[in-house]
Amino acid sequence: MSVLQNRQQCRVVAPWVQVPQWPQGYIEVLREAGAQEKTIP
Repeated sequence: MSVLQNRQQCRVVAPWVQVPQWPQGYIEVLREAGAQEKTIP
């Protein structure tokens, strides 16, 4: 089996999330690192 055939057979996708959320504490870490509010998602 070639590498290309193996890649086509092993595709993995992330599940669809209707309301995506950042992990808890993510925004606080960004603020502590000096991120400005307008650059925080």
